[in-house]
Amino acid sequence: MDKMILEAVGDEVEELLEANGFSHIQLRPRGQHLVLFSTEGGERVNRARLSVIDAQSFGLSMADHQGKWESTPFTDTPQALTRLLIDQFSFVLANL
Repeated sequence: MDKMILEAVGDEVEELLEANGFSHIQLRPRGQHLVLFSTEGGERVNRARLSVIDAQSFGLSMADHQGKWESTPFTDTPQALTRLLIDQFSFVLANL
Protein backbone atom coordinates (compact mmCIF):
# COMPACT_ATOMS: atom_id res chain seq x y z
CA MET A 1 0.00 0.00 0.00
CA ASP A 2 1.28 3.46 -0.89
CA LYS A 3 2.68 5.38 2.09
CA MET A 4 0.47 8.42 1.38
CA ILE A 5 -2.67 6.25 1.41
CA LEU A 6 -1.54 4.59 4.63
CA GLU A 7 -0.95 8.01 6.20
CA ALA A 8 -4.45 9.15 5.13
CA VAL A 9 -5.96 6.02 6.69
CA GLY A 10 -3.91 6.76 9.80
CA ASP A 11 -5.37 10.27 9.97
CA GLU A 12 -8.89 8.79 9.94
CA VAL A 13 -7.99 6.35 12.71
CA GLU A 14 -6.48 9.15 14.84
CA GLU A 15 -9.64 11.24 14.41
CA LEU A 16 -11.79 8.31 15.52
CA LEU A 17 -9.58 7.73 18.56
CA GLU A 18 -9.63 11.42 19.53
CA ALA A 19 -13.42 11.61 19.12
CA ASN A 20 -13.72 8.75 21.62
CA GLY A 21 -11.43 10.18 24.29
CA PHE A 22 -8.16 8.51 23.33
CA SER A 23 -6.22 11.63 22.37
CA HIS A 24 -3.11 10.30 24.16
CA ILE A 25 -2.79 7.57 21.51
CA GLN A 26 -0.55 8.48 18.60
CA LEU A 27 -0.20 6.70 15.31
CA ARG A 28 2.76 6.11 13.04
CA PRO A 29 2.98 4.29 9.73
CA ARG A 30 5.79 1.74 9.68
CA GLY A 31 6.19 -0.36 6.56
CA GLN A 32 2.78 -1.93 5.89
CA HIS A 33 1.55 -1.26 9.43
CA LEU A 34 -0.12 1.52 11.37
CA VAL A 35 1.31 1.43 14.88
CA LEU A 36 -0.80 2.85 17.71
CA PHE A 37 1.30 3.91 20.70
CA SER A 38 1.42 6.27 23.64
CA THR A 39 4.32 8.03 25.31
CA GLU A 40 4.73 7.12 28.98
CA GLY A 41 7.57 8.62 31.00
CA GLY A 42 9.37 9.65 27.82
CA GLU A 43 9.19 6.10 26.41
CA ARG A 44 7.10 4.94 23.49
CA VAL A 45 4.67 2.18 24.53
CA ASN A 46 3.21 0.07 21.73
CA ARG A 47 -0.53 -0.54 22.09
CA ALA A 48 -1.90 -2.02 18.85
CA ARG A 49 -0.97 -2.46 15.21
CA LEU A 50 -3.10 -2.51 12.07
CA SER A 51 -1.37 -4.46 9.29
CA VAL A 52 -2.25 -4.27 5.60
CA ILE A 53 -3.68 -7.49 4.19
CA ASP A 54 -5.04 -6.02 0.94
CA ALA A 55 -6.49 -2.72 -0.30
CA GLN A 56 -9.52 -2.94 2.02
CA SER A 57 -8.53 -5.31 4.83
CA PHE A 58 -6.19 -4.96 7.77
CA GLY A 59 -5.27 -7.38 10.55
CA LEU A 60 -5.17 -6.44 14.22
CA SER A 61 -2.29 -7.20 16.58
CA MET A 62 -1.97 -6.07 20.18
CA ALA A 63 1.19 -5.51 22.19
CA ASP A 64 1.80 -7.77 25.17
CA HIS A 65 3.20 -6.49 28.48
CA GLN A 66 6.70 -6.48 26.97
CA GLY A 67 5.64 -4.58 23.85
CA LYS A 68 5.84 -7.62 21.55
CA TRP A 69 3.13 -8.09 18.95
CA GLU A 70 0.47 -10.75 19.47
CA SER A 71 -1.72 -11.48 16.44
CA THR A 72 -5.49 -11.61 16.85
CA PRO A 73 -8.00 -13.34 14.56
CA PHE A 74 -9.62 -10.00 13.70
CA THR A 75 -9.48 -8.61 10.16
CA ASP A 76 -11.58 -5.73 8.79
CA THR A 77 -11.25 -2.12 7.68
CA PRO A 78 -8.99 0.08 9.80
CA GLN A 79 -12.01 2.03 11.01
CA ALA A 80 -13.87 -1.13 12.06
CA LEU A 81 -10.81 -2.50 13.86
CA THR A 82 -10.37 0.81 15.66
CA ARG A 83 -14.03 0.71 16.68
CA LEU A 84 -13.44 -2.85 17.97
CA LEU A 85 -10.49 -1.63 20.04
CA ILE A 86 -12.57 1.23 21.46
CA ASP A 87 -15.68 -0.86 22.21
CA GLN A 88 -14.27 -4.27 23.21
CA PHE A 89 -10.60 -3.79 24.06
CA SER A 90 -10.41 -0.28 25.51
CA PHE A 91 -7.93 -1.52 28.15
CA VAL A 92 -5.35 -1.72 25.33
CA LEU A 93 -5.81 2.01 24.74
CA ALA A 94 -6.22 3.12 28.36
CA ASN A 95 -4.16 6.06 29.58
CA LEU A 96 -1.56 4.63 31.96
